[in-house]
Amino acid sequence: MNSPEMGRRLQMARTELGMTQIELARRAGVSQSTIANIESGRNAGSKHILQIAVAMGINPRWLSEGAVPRYLTGLMETQVAKDPTVYAAPNSADLLWIDRYTYSLDRRTGHVQWTAVEAQAALFRKRFFDSTGASAENCRLFGVGGDDMEPFVFQQDVILIDTARTTAREGKIFLVDFEGEPLIKQVFKEPGGVLRLHAYNPQYPDKIIGPEHEGSVRIVGECIYRAGAVL
Repeated sequence: MNSPEMGRRLQMARTELGMTQIELARRAGVSQSTIANIESGRNAGSKHILQIAVAMGINPRWLSEGAVPRYLTGLMETQVAKDPTVYAAPNSADLLWIDRYTYSLDRRTGHVQWTAVEAQAALFRKRFFDSTGASAENCRLFGVGGDDMEPFVFQQDVILIDTARTTAREGKIFLVDFEGEPLIKQVFKEPGGVLRLHAYNPQYPDKIIGPEHEGSVRIVGECIYRAGAVL
């Protein structure tokens, strides 16, 4: 185990999640000095790596060794607390890698341009896609940036988006582009062609989109999976 590299990965993941050392220590049930010692490289191999990784929603083998995938995706999440080696990178015809993406929208043409930001970010079984009726080729892993859908998804969670599903379906969760801002919303159809974009967090009022403003919103894809840290 390369302690300096592990420390750098821990600091990077913690910073990306917007957590202080104290907050991560509280979530993982360890001391702040444990986090500090790992990040500085002074701790050559902490026995707490598993619980720290799970508290951030990441693969413990990515944290300790740099092994992919980086994120926990539910593939074996019931076993990972018992045996961190389940997230070894397997070579199996039953498994598919999914990259993490960001996107940009050309509002003139409506074209969505996806850009990969992390290769092999998550691992899924092929039968997951069979069970959802989705094609893995159309799916993109996307990072959540806000808290308006808590507790369905939390800030810095990841969601799997089926980009082939861009037609509003009653009560389903979608990634929508609203005036250039990516939002995760539950979509409802109202009479007269009106869409209601619902937030689970009561602090955020619903957005009502009438036909006269339909150009301000674009459904980018339907959410078919979510994963993240244990909060």
